Amino acid sequence: YSLYLCAWLAVTKYPCLIASDWLYDAMLELPKTQRETLILEFWYGYGDQEIAAYFHVTPRTIYNWRQKAFTAIRKYYERNGDERK
Repeated sequence: YSLYLCAWLAVTKYPCLIASDWLYDAMLELPKTQRETLILEFWYGYGDQEIAAYFHVTPRTIYNWRQKAFTAIRKYYERNGDERK
């Protein structure tokens, strides 16, 4: 597997590593807010309240962005699978 530095996927102060080619590509297709939400939650451990404060939105909006991101990533995987091993 390749390791990708995803600092430019979100914001430069939140670098992260993505070890999966297909996940990296799927995240590139997400809107910036959805990408940043996933990175802040799963790589940095932020909760919905903290992420909502960062974006100046409600925690429900963060929930919605995360669900839309999960749906988009799942659809990307269904279309492309893990073909870039």
